[in-house]
Amino acid sequence: MWPSHHGHEKKRGLNRLVHYANAFRVPNYLQELGELTCEYHTHAHKALELRPETVVKLFNTFDVWRKPQRFEEFFYWYVYLILADELALKIKNIRKLITSKHFIKLL
Repeated sequence: MWPSHHGHEKKRGLNRLVHYANAFRVPNYLQELGELTCEYHTHAHKALELRPETVVKLFNTFDVWRKPQRFEEFFYWYVYLILADELALKIKNIRKLITSKHFIKLL
């Protein structure tokens, strides 16, 4: 089960990515890859369920016909996003546990 925080890839994720990329003067190529990874990592969660037309659109968006390495790099960073999503979910669950009435009673 994936964490449920709908819209995180476009609203929060992209805004923060652009902010930090500008602040740290990240090269354009890496910023573009970060933006693509941020926006489309949810597609990778369901890669085997995507329709063929969706896969072709995704390939076109990533420009894999001219830059095949970009898709490989996407999946490299996708692994880190999965770990970040899982960590965020664990932190959320730990916060719920710590603030629960049952946990407070144990103290």
